[in-house]
Amino acid sequence: MPINQTEIFTKSIVNSIYVITPDMGFRSISFVLISGAGTFKGNLNVAADASVALSLVVNNAVTLSSDGSNVVGQVTIDTSATGTVHLVCKQ
Repeated sequence: MPINQTEIFTKSIVNSIYVITPDMGFRSISFVLISGAGTFKGNLNVAADASVALSLVVNNAVTLSSDGSNVVGQVTIDTSATGTVHLVCKQ
């Protein structure tokens, strides 16, 4: 019987903006600010409330995941000022 495997994507985001989109097929993403400053922002608007960028804190990980076979929606990670973020994603 074959064993199913989960593919993992890793990336270091340094002084740049990285956008995760649904077409990447990630079911779970985790990221941690290693140094400097950074923010993350979702893409969902609820009624008249738009998503806003939230500040990351060094060494405090953030994990976002979807239910069932759904994928994570758009998330923007911004370290363009001075930051380094390590990103791990699962499909």
